Amino acid sequence: MVSLAGDLLLIPIKEEFKKQTMEAISNNTKIEISKLGMNAGVLGAIALGLNHFIFKPEMGFN
Repeated sequence: MVSLAGDLLLIPIKEEFKKQTMEAISNNTKIEISKLGMNAGVLGAIALGLNHFIFKPEMGFN
């Protein structure tokens, strides 16, 4: 849902990030709206599930 808000949320987030972060980090960090849109949450959940159940980190497959 955040991706649908566009600049309404993005501009204040960028401004606050710049205020709260060291210059070396803020100058080298890009904050942008995900191209995944409404699918971002579902795809993230799938990725977590795959990582946990299929590509078990303790087995060294990452």
